[in-house]
Amino acid sequence: MTPSPYPLRRNLTFGIELEFVLATVPAGNPDPHPEDPRQVYFHDPNEPANPPSTPSTFIYTILKHVAQTLTQHHVPAIPILKRSQTTSFSHNWLVKTDASIQPPDPTSALYPYAYRWYAVEVVSPAYYHKRTTTDACRKVIRILREQYRMVVNSSCGLHVHVGNGLDGLNGTWLRNLMAVLWTFEPQLESLFPAHRKPRPGQGAEFNFALSCASVLAAQADAQTIGEGRTLAWLTAQQKREWGLEQILAQRDEAELCALMASQYGAAIKCLPYHIQGLNPRDKSAGVEGSKKTIEFRQHEGTMDEEAVVMWVETVVMIVEFARDVREETVLAWLRECVRLEEGRFGVVRFLLAIGACLQARYYGKKVWERREREQGVRRVMVGDGRED
Repeated sequence: MTPSPYPLRRNLTFGIELEFVLATVPAGNPDPHPEDPRQVYFHDPNEPANPPSTPSTFIYTILKHVAQTLTQHHVPAIPILKRSQTTSFSHNWLVKTDASIQPPDPTSALYPYAYRWYAVEVVSPAYYHKRTTTDACRKVIRILREQYRMVVNSSCGLHVHVGNGLDGLNGTWLRNLMAVLWTFEPQLESLFPAHRKPRPGQGAEFNFALSCASVLAAQADAQTIGEGRTLAWLTAQQKREWGLEQILAQRDEAELCALMASQYGAAIKCLPYHIQGLNPRDKSAGVEGSKKTIEFRQHEGTMDEEAVVMWVETVVMIVEFARDVREETVLAWLRECVRLEEGRFGVVRFLLAIGACLQARYYGKKVWERREREQGVRRVMVGDGRED
């Protein structure tokens, strides 16, 4: 791909949301792992006989403890118990809870009977993308892992917001971006485990593919193509080609945002890419709508600092590519690539095409390792069922 001959642009902005389940031990109960120095007691040490009286009081005690720990390590942070809380967030990490985060499976070895589990979400401020700010994210992850016992399970996610400061993304930029994400959604899905790429009807309520749960997908299913037939008669491949043309034809930002919203409601975050904060006319998303960002939601939860930073770098490069590429070049390229199956043009080739060489190497190894594990499992299953 060839970038446009524009002058150097300012850095994009980004923010991350880390989700995990924090282990606690009730006041007065023995620590099941006393050799582990990480914190599990969250009652007030000055009043050991007077622990918090309600669950909401206790969770706030936990959130406050985490925020204070970060602040003591020179990372400004504040606890937030209610979404409606109005405090200056500009330079602070926020420590919150999230009802979508579930405790570990009671049958799991990660669930000692003595622990009580609480959902925690730690959200960065909006940073300009550069080495020092991704290093700040690394620092926070290290502090949390070193100070607290935690589990990151399948209910947890890593969400990354990418934006252009307070200015949002203009029409051409946004159109290029959504066309790229629509075209290469299968390639990006290949980076993640099965539980992060469900389909409607499978029980999960997040990360449904654009190609099956967006307004555009619903329009594709209902579109007549002569003699009363709909696109439902066509292959998924042909739907993708049809959908790409609808995206490329859009010239209004609000209409494009509406097209790429969830078919269950614009404010419902069930797609891997949430862009309603970029819709100049849609206020249904409430407080979230004030974020002029695209939110990448498909990554599984992790407290691996390298995995977090690599994904931040990847999604920032995707957004930069959509900004800088020549429009006439990208349109021809997308129309060619949307006809190719993921097996013929995989995620590594996509990353190399947008200039993300380091990411291509990193994720190429991850994809290969996952496929080797999956093939190993299949070989074991076959071996258990018959003789070679």
